[in-house]
Amino acid sequence: ELAEMQRAHLAREAIIQTLQETDDFEQAFTRGPQNIGGLIDCTGACIVRGDNVLKLGSTPSDTQIIELVTYAAANCSGDLCTPSLCEVYPAATAFSDVASGCLLKVCSDGLVLKERIAFVWFRQSLEKSIDWGGNPDSAYGPNGLQPRCSFKRFTARATVTALPWSRAAQQAA
Repeated sequence: ELAEMQRAHLAREAIIQTLQETDDFEQAFTRGPQNIGGLIDCTGACIVRGDNVLKLGSTPSDTQIIELVTYAAANCSGDLCTPSLCEVYPAATAFSDVASGCLLKVCSDGLVLKERIAFVWFRQSLEKSIDWGGNPDSAYGPNGLQPRCSFKRFTARATVTALPWSRAAQQAA
């Protein structure tokens, strides 16, 4: 977690430096080796500014991201942090292949500033292997439960949620 905090600190410093050198908000957060994706360990990141979406890495579509930000602003006080977005936001099943986990911060609700500004990070789901002593599906025969004929190693693959967001990632957001 210390390494993650140090990486986020370096990315934050580079972004601040870029903000001091230019008035281009989007450039400061999306260009260069230290960008919004460098703040937090993620597979995709974006900035939403009004109806404009600037994306890095693997993310849902612009429309899906805007709908997610609108949902989070209305239902989650503008803060969302979950390794399983589908459990919190059922519409996320449409893009669960690219965004299983989500860390989202709405920085402006569009009332004080004219545009809503939000930062969003995504993580893809993990695949996990489970080893069994025989195929668990072959335990049932025509007469119900029966001993398996073979206890040969059987490996099942399961898609699970994304890695949980660390405290350092939440603070960096």
